[in-house]
Amino acid sequence: MRPHLLRASLTLLVILLAAEARAESSVWIVTSPTSTVYLAGSYHILRSSDYPLPPEFEAAYRQSAKIVFEVPPGAMEEPEVRARLAGMAIYEDTR
Repeated sequence: MRPHLLRASLTLLVILLAAEARAESSVWIVTSPTSTVYLAGSYHILRSSDYPLPPEFEAAYRQSAKIVFEVPPGAMEEPEVRARLAGMAIYEDTR
C-alpha cells in the first residue's frame, strides 16, 4: 500500500472514531483516483451471535486483492501474542 494512502486511511479512521461516528456496519471505504482501501472493524472480538456479518464485509473481501489483519487469524489463541498485544495497549508512564 502506498504510504500516503495508508496515512489518509488512518487519518480518516481517527476522525471517524473521534467524532463517535455510527454506521450500519463497521466497513468504511477510502478511495483515491487509483486505489480503494476498505477499513473494517475487528472480526476476532465478535461473538458468535454477531454472525453472519453485514453484506458490506463480504463485498469488501470479494473486491480486495489483499487482506491485512492486525493479528493473523487464530494467533490470539497463543498466550504470548495476547500478552504482547495487551502490553501495547497500555502506556508505560502510568497513564
